[in-house]
Amino acid sequence: MKFFIQRLVKQLILFLTLAFFSACSNSESIPPAPTLSTEQRLELPPDMENGRRLFLTCAICHEDTEGAAHRIGPTLWNVYDHPAARHRDFTYSTAMKNSGIVWNGPMLNAYIAEPAKVVPGGRMVYKGEPDPANRRDLVAYLASLTED
Repeated sequence: MKFFIQRLVKQLILFLTLAFFSACSNSESIPPAPTLSTEQRLELPPDMENGRRLFLTCAICHEDTEGAAHRIGPTLWNVYDHPAARHRDFTYSTAMKNSGIVWNGPMLNAYIAEPAKVVPGGRMVYKGEPDPANRRDLVAYLASLTED
């Protein structure tokens, strides 16, 4: 019974923390996006600065620096071209562990667009980025977070 209560309390704390950070992460706190249209932006190379700016929303739960500890979500340092649920020191959802995902460009794009659709039952509270140019910029930024 004690174990059950401890587990329930941990889950409640996690839920409340995620709800709090989700409420704090509205897009109004992030500087405005570039003024070109999505179509115009997609004709240009990825905008790494925009990707870094967009990562501010992710940084509420994820780290992007080498050697950093996990936050509510796992560190995203060196995530590109690696399998999902690869950090042994992070507790992933069963859905993420069983996803078989490798975080390449198309998979990151799809996940950033609609996380709950790509990994049903996952714990990601982020609802998704509808703008394909923003997703492309964010994927390019994530791809740059590497040891190479």
